Amino acid sequence: QVAGIASRIINLYNTDQAYSGHVIIEAYRNRKWGAVDSSTAVVYRYPDGTPASTWDLINQPSLTELHQSPSAYYTKVNQFSGAAIVNYFVWKSNDYDYTSSGINEYTRPILEISSQGWPGGLRWLHGEDSI
Repeated sequence: QVAGIASRIINLYNTDQAYSGHVIIEAYRNRKWGAVDSSTAVVYRYPDGTPASTWDLINQPSLTELHQSPSAYYTKVNQFSGAAIVNYFVWKSNDYDYTSSGINEYTRPILEISSQGWPGGLRWLHGEDSI
């Protein structure tokens, strides 16, 4: 949106895991919404170059598989088992401040370790993998 490209936030969920969120965007290009993961530099496309939307990726798992690589660690079929679209406009950011609390004891260690670059690698901190 800042660059003048229509875009929206997409929250992805692996519905088979208790804790498994990831956020990507969809940008409107070539008259179609197309998914883009700015964390891993993945631009989801059909083999002919046409943009692939989140809906396309959910309903055609082979499209997600086309984009898998060691650097695309969130590009997994099960990560696209659930999604929510957030229409958020940069120019209306003051309308979207829903802050209700400060940092709590759940998020504090996650933020502290992530600010250190995840020494020891990404891992579960609160036992979410056993839920």
